Amino acid sequence: MPDEAADEPITVAQLGKRREQTEAIARLVGSHLEQHLEILRPAFDPRRLLGRHASLGSTREDVPGADQALRELTQRYTQVAGAPFSLRSEFPPDAVAGMDHRLAVYPWEYEHEARGAHEQRTIRITSPLRWVLTYRSAYTLEQLRGARTKQELRESDVAQFVVNMLVMRAMLDKFAPLKQLLTDLRFEVGLASAEGFGKLPLVTIASHLPTLRPPDDLILTVTGFSGVAAFIEVIDRDPLRSLRDPLREAIERILV
Repeated sequence: MPDEAADEPITVAQLGKRREQTEAIARLVGSHLEQHLEILRPAFDPRRLLGRHASLGSTREDVPGADQALRELTQRYTQVAGAPFSLRSEFPPDAVAGMDHRLAVYPWEYEHEARGAHEQRTIRITSPLRWVLTYRSAYTLEQLRGARTKQELRESDVAQFVVNMLVMRAMLDKFAPLKQLLTDLRFEVGLASAEGFGKLPLVTIASHLPTLRPPDDLILTVTGFSGVAAFIEVIDRDPLRSLRDPLREAIERILV
C-alpha cells in the first residue's frame, strides 16, 4: 500500500528498472483516471448537492436538501478556516456560487524522515498511483503547500480551494454511488490529512495497484546521488497479484 515501506529488499541496480515500470504504469493509470473523471464530470456537478447556491446568476430550480447541505458546508468551513489558512471564519457564499465545476487531480505527497546508520534526512515522497481529488481553483495543491506563509497568497483563492475540497467531500458523502462506481473502476476513495493543511481533510483517490517505499538506506543513497530530497515510490515486484476485481470479490462472497 502507499506510504508503507517495502518488505522486500530493493537494490540500486534493480531500482532503475522498477522506476521505469512505475512511471509507465502511472502514466497509463493516470490517463485512464482523467478520462473516467471527464466522463463523470456531470455527476460531480456541485449543483446536484447545493442547487441554486452553486449557480451564479442562474435561475436553475433548486434541489431538495440544498439549504441543509449549505449549512453543513458552512459548519465544516468554520472548523477548518483557522490555522494554517488564517481565513476569516465567515463562510464565503461567493466561493460556492463561483465554483469551477471541472475536476482536478494532484499527486499525493508526504514527508518521510529517512534514517540511516550515519544520517537522517527529511525526504518528500510521492505516491505515483494516489492523488488528491478536488475541483479546479486558482491554486494547486503544491502552490498552497509550498507557500512559506498563507499570507503570501490571495485570501479569496485560498478560501476557494478550501471550499472546493469540502464540497468534494460532501458530494461523495451524499452520492454514495459515485464512490461505488470509482471502486468498480479499481480506484479507492478516502480522506486523509496532510502536512500544511491543518484540519482540512483531503479527498484521495488511489489505484488498487500498490506502491512501496524502499528501505531508508536506499532512499538516502539515491537522494544523496541526485542532490534532491525527493523520492517516488515504486510498484511492487509483482503488482498484478494485488490488483483487485471488486465484482469478482462480491460474487466470491456469495458463492462461499
